Amino acid sequence: EKPKTGLLAMIETTDTELQENAQNQKEETKERTEDNLVYQANIADLTEARELLSAAIKVLTKYYDSLDKYDKEEAEEVKVLPGEDEARPETWESEKGYQGQSGAGTKVIELLTFTLENTEKEEKTAHEDEMSAQHAFEDSMTKLTEEERELQESLAKLKKTLAEKQAELLESQKSLKETIAVKEAAEAYLLKIKPGCDFITENYDKREEHRAAESK
Repeated sequence: EKPKTGLLAMIETTDTELQENAQNQKEETKERTEDNLVYQANIADLTEARELLSAAIKVLTKYYDSLDKYDKEEAEEVKVLPGEDEARPETWESEKGYQGQSGAGTKVIELLTFTLENTEKEEKTAHEDEMSAQHAFEDSMTKLTEEERELQESLAKLKKTLAEKQAELLESQKSLKETIAVKEAAEAYLLKIKPGCDFITENYDKREEHRAAESK
């Protein structure tokens, strides 16, 4: 098959570009939808984690604050168990009563707070990344749809021009056929009257001589 040239080649190229444009829009939309679903699932997990961590920090803070307010004197009034010299544990003095639990609780709360802060940062980053990806997608789709519109207009103009050229060619071919028909008809007519024309031509001189003799 011979390669297409001129308008036909331009129409084929434009049509191919339109198909590629449509495919790009389809693929980008599919990818954006999939990425958004992943984002939503991630945000749901982060939100749940943030809420659980916040609740845990609140409960533990309240609990360990209550220990600090606990009456230490009452805390010391415990019964001496058999085999013990005193009610206080060996670490009581060094840990200053229930402050040992409070100190350990503080470390737990600090760890939970650190985890909560990282979770909030991760959630913020996820929101920012999603917004950036959505804006990039919208910009790309705007560009693709504008290119699609321009390609459609170009294709329509090319097809219109092709139709006009084809109409002109048909008209030209029609005129040529009509011209050939007229020529052939004229040639046939001349061929038909040729004997008479030859007779007139051949006897012209004789007629002129007769006329000259008659006029004397």
